[in-house]
Amino acid sequence: MVYLPGAIASQTISANVTVVVSKSIPSQFKGNGPVEISFPFGQLFQNSTGQPSLGESWLTQATSYAGQTKPTVNFRLVNSAAAAATITAASDLVCTQF
Repeated sequence: MVYLPGAIASQTISANVTVVVSKSIPSQFKGNGPVEISFPFGQLFQNSTGQPSLGESWLTQATSYAGQTKPTVNFRLVNSAAAAATITAASDLVCTQF
């Protein structure tokens, strides 16, 4: 498990739009096993109007572990509302590989 401070930056997500976010993570995440993105206990999006949701997450392997390239976790931010959602402060996440 790894803590990702400020993983979701301040942004506005248009109505009925899905945004893909990618973050580098430590090399301990290897292979292509399932990963889960979630909020730390008791947190949600910080200071947001509307409430987007976390969608599917997946791991992209590093191109070269020997070359110190880090793997990437990708996840979707989904705004299925009829109005734009604005996240006015960065939000932290936790990433777990199973």
